[in-house]
Amino acid sequence: EEEAMYHLRVPETAEEMDAYYQFRWEMLRKPLY
Repeated sequence: EEEAMYHLRVPETAEEMDAYYQFRWEMLRKPLY
């Protein structure tokens, strides 16, 4: 599930990479409840 989401889109520019990891961080940081 997580892997599919990860491979859905690969950032190509540094700006996209930054936004991508920011998004990932927000997702991982959120409580699951």
